[in-house]
Amino acid sequence: MDSLSSQNMHDSIEQTDNTTGIQRPVSFQVKEEVLGGFAAGVVGTLLGFPLDLVKTRMQTRSASSNKHSPLSLLRHILRTEGLSSIYKGVGPPLVSLSIVNTLSFTSYSYFRQNHFRGTDGWDYRNALSGMMGAPLFGIVTTPENFLKTQMQLDNVQSKREELMESKSQQSISQTNQTLQKEYPTKQPSGRFTNSFHCAKTLASTHGATVLYTGHAINTIREAAFVGTHFFCYER
Repeated sequence: MDSLSSQNMHDSIEQTDNTTGIQRPVSFQVKEEVLGGFAAGVVGTLLGFPLDLVKTRMQTRSASSNKHSPLSLLRHILRTEGLSSIYKGVGPPLVSLSIVNTLSFTSYSYFRQNHFRGTDGWDYRNALSGMMGAPLFGIVTTPENFLKTQMQLDNVQSKREELMESKSQQSISQTNQTLQKEYPTKQPSGRFTNSFHCAKTLASTHGATVLYTGHAINTIREAAFVGTHFFCYER
């Protein structure tokens, strides 16, 4: 009974070392994989979210108004929207990426050691092992990405809608010019108070399926990312 419990908690298989030809055990330790993936998800999200906000704002600005460098745009956001704005909408990615990173390392270890038997180095079987979790990852990350983008653009979008309503006769280019002049002088307040409110509002207006807009392409992206990551992981 003791040996069976030990095997369940610390499952191992024999793997051949490419350089020596010696069989060596490969361990599958769930606790280490879970803790490592969770920590990576939390730290990576908190460090990268402000940069992702700047990227999203730069990608959605018109070409004529996209003259700020990333650093100057970040300063502009802090000055006009406040410090809290750089983490607006961080909830969904903080939760989902922690879950996905935990699942990705765990599922990769499981499939690599029990099904594909990947080896150290450039082994396509490691990529396949990582890609096995992509359908599940897509289910988690698609609504996360959607809500994150909605929250990151909420302040700007609400201000633009306000200007469009008050100056409906102006052309789009004139409205954009007005936005650039008036936006820095006012503290914008978005439509959504938090990510849950955003999800509830959009789902009630457009249906729950709106949260999975772009699901197919996002799942393919997840497969490509984790496959490439784990292909290089054992190098």
